Amino acid sequence: MRRIGLIGALIAGCAESAAPGLEASSPSLDQPEVRLTAGGAPVQHLARLLHRADLDLSAGQSTDAHSAKPWPLNDWSKSAIADAPLWSHALPYALDQRSYAQQPPGLELRISGGPVTYKTGLVNGGADDSLPDATPHWEVRAGKIMVRGATALQPGDAVLLDSATNATLARRDYGLAGLPAHEFASMSIEKGLETRRSILLPAPASARFELNLPSDAQLVFGIGVDAVEHDTAPVAVRFEVLVDGTAVFSERATSSDDWSDHRIDLSAHASANATLELRTRVETDNHHAFAAFSSPVIVGEPSTGGPSRVVVIGLDTLRKDHVGVHGYARPVTPGMDQIAAQSVVFEEAWTPAPRTRPSFRSATTGRWPLAAVNAPTLGEVFTANGWSTAGFVANVQLAPRLGFADGFDTWSYDNMSDGDKQVDRTLAWLKRHESEDAFVFLHMMDPHIFYEAPEPYLDRYTDPYDNEGLRDRYNRWDINKRMASDRLSATQREWIKARYDGEIAFMDRELVRLVNGIDRLTGDTLIIFHTDHGEEFWEHGGFEHNHSLYNELVAAILWIRPPRGWGGGPHRINAPVSLVDIAPTIADLAGLDTTIATFDGVSLSPFVSASRTDGASALSRLLEDRPLPIGHMMFNREQWGVIHSDQKYILHTASGAEELYDLARDPTESANLADQQDTSSMQGMLSQATGWPVLSGWRLQFSGLPHPTTIDFQTPIGRAFILDPEVNRTRRANREWGEVPPVRAEDVATVAVNEDRTSLLLTPGTSPSGILFIEGLSAADRATATCSLGGSNLRPVGRSSICSRKATLTVGPLLAQDANAVQRDAPEVQTIDALRSLGYLD
Repeated sequence: MRRIGLIGALIAGCAESAAPGLEASSPSLDQPEVRLTAGGAPVQHLARLLHRADLDLSAGQSTDAHSAKPWPLNDWSKSAIADAPLWSHALPYALDQRSYAQQPPGLELRISGGPVTYKTGLVNGGADDSLPDATPHWEVRAGKIMVRGATALQPGDAVLLDSATNATLARRDYGLAGLPAHEFASMSIEKGLETRRSILLPAPASARFELNLPSDAQLVFGIGVDAVEHDTAPVAVRFEVLVDGTAVFSERATSSDDWSDHRIDLSAHASANATLELRTRVETDNHHAFAAFSSPVIVGEPSTGGPSRVVVIGLDTLRKDHVGVHGYARPVTPGMDQIAAQSVVFEEAWTPAPRTRPSFRSATTGRWPLAAVNAPTLGEVFTANGWSTAGFVANVQLAPRLGFADGFDTWSYDNMSDGDKQVDRTLAWLKRHESEDAFVFLHMMDPHIFYEAPEPYLDRYTDPYDNEGLRDRYNRWDINKRMASDRLSATQREWIKARYDGEIAFMDRELVRLVNGIDRLTGDTLIIFHTDHGEEFWEHGGFEHNHSLYNELVAAILWIRPPRGWGGGPHRINAPVSLVDIAPTIADLAGLDTTIATFDGVSLSPFVSASRTDGASALSRLLEDRPLPIGHMMFNREQWGVIHSDQKYILHTASGAEELYDLARDPTESANLADQQDTSSMQGMLSQATGWPVLSGWRLQFSGLPHPTTIDFQTPIGRAFILDPEVNRTRRANREWGEVPPVRAEDVATVAVNEDRTSLLLTPGTSPSGILFIEGLSAADRATATCSLGGSNLRPVGRSSICSRKATLTVGPLLAQDANAVQRDAPEVQTIDALRSLGYLD
C-alpha cells in the first residue's frame, strides 16, 4: 500500500465546471474545511420529550392477551410415508414464514391436552415412528402443520396456542405492559414499508406538552393505527391536535391504512409557554385501538446559518474494480466517476466480511461485526445530538427487527426495491426536512443478483441471446449446479457479467440524480459512498459472494464528497482504511457528542479537512500499522483473514490450511506464498486483529469413532476440544435466520483430560465424526503418543490408522475464536420468501 504524500497533492487543481451529468456547482479553489455545523431550524422532537409530558393512558384494549389464544384444528388430512401416518392441517392464519427450522416463536401445538415436540424433517422420516404409539412430533412446512407419530387425529384433538400475538397485544396495552408511562408511549411502529419512532396513544389517550412555540412554528407528524396480526376487522381512531385547548387538527384513520403525513402551521399560536395536546378517540370500539403519532416534531424558523446534512449511501454488491475511477475499462459508471472527481477516494478500503449484514453493522456503528450487534447505530448517535434521522433500505438483511433501524425517526424497508424508488423516497424525505439538520442512510440494492436492470440497461452490454438458454432469474445454487456438471459456458459467464454491469449502469444514473437533488437543497450536505462487499465472477472458481475472502469480495469503495464537491479530483488516499472508520469520521466531521458510542475505527478527518492536515502523516502511519480483520462468511468452510503491510493472510479453521498473498505484486491473489514464507508474523497479526489467539497443535479428524478412545502423551498438552462441525461445512447453518446446525460439537464427542494433562479420553457421541484439536503438539510428538480403543489395542498415534481406520492427523495453526461470540444475532423471523428472493436459499 503506497504511502500518501500528505494532503499537499490532495487538491492539485480544481475544474472550472462540473463534469457532464452533474449539475454545475462551485467547488472551492482551496482545500475546503469540511466541518459541519448544526445550523438548521430548531426542532423539538416530541417523541424524545415524553419524560416531560403529561400522559393520560387508558388500559383494557388487550383483554384477550391474558392467556394464549387457542385455535382448534379440525379436519386433518392423512397420508402414509414409510407405512407411518403423516397428518397435515392448514395454518389457521398466515405466519411470517411458510416453513420454520425452529418452533415458531410463541406457538405451541397441543394434542389431547399435552404439548407436542417440534422437529423438522418429518416428511423425510424425521420423527421416531417405528412404533404405532411413537411420540408425536410437529413442524410447520409449506404453510401447513405436519404431525407424525400420532396414530389418529380426530376433530377437537389438537389446538394451536398463540402466545406471540398475546405478547404483542400486551406491549400495546398500558394496563398489561408494566412500563412507566413515558417508556410505554415511546415505541417504534412498523406500518407498510416504514418503521417510525412514535408516540403510542391507545385510544382513548392523550399526551400534553408544555412547549415554546416560536413564530413560524410548524407541527410535522404522521398518524396510524398499529395493525395486529390476526385481527379480522379494521379498527378506527380519531386523531386530534389541540393548542391551548383549541383544536387545530382532526382526522380519522383505521388499522388498515398506511401512515398519513401532515404539516400544521402553528405560527398563530406562538407562545413561550404553550400547551400542545395530542389526543386519540375511539370511533368504533377500543379493542386493539393502538393509535400512534409518528415522528412528531415542532420545526421553528429556519436558521440564518443553514442546515447541515450527512447522507451515507451503502452500495450493495458493487464490485470495486467494475467502477471506472478504480480502473474498469467498460464505461459503466460515468456518473459515479464524476462524483469521485469531486470526492476523497480511498484506494485501499476494505470490508470486514464478504456479505451484507456484518459489513453494514460495522459501517453503521464503527465497531467490528461481533461487537456491532448491540452497539449504538449512527442513527442513535445523531438522534441523541438532536438531528432528524431516516433510513431507506432494500435488503432483508437490514430489516428493522435486526437493529439497524434503532434510533432512527423513520426507517423504510422495501426488499429488492430498485434504485429509482430508493432515490425518490430519499429526496422526498430530504425535501420535507430541508430546513432541519438531518442524517440519512440510503441503501442501494441494484447490483445484487438477479441482475435484472430496468430497460434500457438490461442488455446494454450484451446480446440477450448470449444466455444460451440460461433463464433470466437464477441464484448461486443454480449456477453452482451448472458448474458442477460443466454446463456453464464461457459465453453464459460473460452474459451474466454483462447483466451485472447493466445493473451498475442503472444505479449510476440514479446516483447522479440523487446528488443533483441534494445539491439543490439549502445548506451543506456531506455525502459518503461505500460498498458492503463485491461479487466474484469465477476468478477463484466461485460465483456471487459470501464464500471467500479474496479481493473481488472484500476490496471496498469508500468516498467522501464534501458539500457540493471539489473540482480537479479524484483526490486519492492510499492508506489502508476499513468500513469501521466511517462512523467515527462522520461523528468527528459533524461535531457530534459520542458519549453513548464506542468506536473501533478511527476518524479519517485529517484527509478531508484543511485544519487537520498536520495530522495526516501520523494517521497514515497508524493506518499502515493497523491489521484489518476479515471473515464472517457463510457459504464455504470457515476462514479468517487479516490484511497488513500489503499482505493478506487467510487461515482455514477446519483444515489449518494457510494462504499468504503479496497484494502489491499479486493483486489477483494467484500465487499462494504460505509454503514458501514463514507465516508466524501474520498469525500474530490475525490474533491482534481479531482478539483471539492462534494456537498450534494437532487436528485429529476421525469418522465413525466406534468406542471411547484414550490418547497418552509424554509431555503435557494444552487445550483439547472438538471443533464446531459447522466450520467444516460448505453451507453452514445460519443461526441468524433460525437454522439449526444438524450436528453440534457435543454430538461428535466429549473430551476429558487428566489432571497432569498427559492423557485424553475421547468419548464418541451420537454423531461420532469430526475434528479433535489438541494444542501444543508438534509433528515430532507422533512418535511418542499412543492411543487405545476401549482400553485395548494400544497403537502409536503416528500410524495412519490413529486408533481408527477412518482418521487422519495434521499439524498446523488454529484461530481459536470465542464460540459464544461468533453468532450473536437473534433468530431471523423475516420471511423465507424474502431470503429466497435474494438467492440466499435454494
